[in-house]
Amino acid sequence: MTNSSKIMLVVMAIVIVFGVYYFVPYKSMVSKETLLKSEVSTLQTEYNGLVQELQKKDEYVAGIEIAKEELNRLASLLPQNLPQENTIALVYDMEQTLGLEVTAFTMTEELVETSFEDATNPENNEYGIRASLTTQVTCTYDQLKELLNYVNNNQSRMVLRDLTLVSNVATGELTTSINLSSYGLRLFERENIEASLGEFDHGKNSVFEPYDAYSSAYDVSTALGTSEEDVADFFIFLDPTQSDRTTTTLGKSGDPAGLTYILEDNDKVSSGEVNFYQVDGVYYYRYKVGTISYPTNYTQGYIFEPGEELEIQIFSADRLDETDVSGLDLSIINETDMVVNIVYYSEDFEDPRLALTSEGPVAIH
Repeated sequence: MTNSSKIMLVVMAIVIVFGVYYFVPYKSMVSKETLLKSEVSTLQTEYNGLVQELQKKDEYVAGIEIAKEELNRLASLLPQNLPQENTIALVYDMEQTLGLEVTAFTMTEELVETSFEDATNPENNEYGIRASLTTQVTCTYDQLKELLNYVNNNQSRMVLRDLTLVSNVATGELTTSINLSSYGLRLFERENIEASLGEFDHGKNSVFEPYDAYSSAYDVSTALGTSEEDVADFFIFLDPTQSDRTTTTLGKSGDPAGLTYILEDNDKVSSGEVNFYQVDGVYYYRYKVGTISYPTNYTQGYIFEPGEELEIQIFSADRLDETDVSGLDLSIINETDMVVNIVYYSEDFEDPRLALTSEGPVAIH
């Protein structure tokens, strides 16, 4: 091989080495550089967009404040919840105010109409709620106009969704089916409104449930403002005959269903007995008022576990007048190793409703 051939081979080898270097690592680096430049360009575009959005921060903040103000405005107009008791009271008020005859009505529980839910913070959830009332009303044409005006101006902010009319040509009366809806706005930080039934006649024989404060299943802890742990073992309510509650209510505390209650309604003084006894360290109770006893088989009492003290709480109403003579002559028979504490929370001490006699350890407070 001549020198010129050798030189040619060396030159070709150098060219091949540089070619491999270019097409393998360098070309790859160039591709990566191009990709990186593209990513940088994308990020720069996003950055520029964020900068532009940041410049609108005050505008966005102002928009949020406007939205909050609008939400607060709506919250001031719409209730947090829609109690069915208020719907019943509304039908009653409609009849009394307009002189209508509501022959039938149906109502629904509150339903979620629209909602906004924040998965990251449930406290931001907002729910638009609706409750519907459908009434069958017999009325005159003038009463119908008054009814529409009543709906329009009612503080419940009702909406008339549907109205069907059937006219009786002979009598001139209209039979109408009216579908009304009330709306509310349920927010996390708002408290539910309590049912507001207003003042209307509801006595012992009313089809409406009495208020809690008058019901036979009255929760003693509600009256005292205490926890259930602080409530005594037994209680007695004594009321006038005009009360929505029976004149004598005797029962065991912690029984919201009233299964252990004796309810007697009498316009004179009743007689009663409460007996506590103990057998082999087990405590029993039984009581009666007039001809009613608990348990019905009065020969055997019910087992119970008294608290730290064996206590009967007395809630006795003041006399209304000289005709108010209802009361209770009560005999306490204590055959246990504990003292029975009689605790008065209310009583007309000038003319007491409760007259007590006792056998065994009894203390009056």
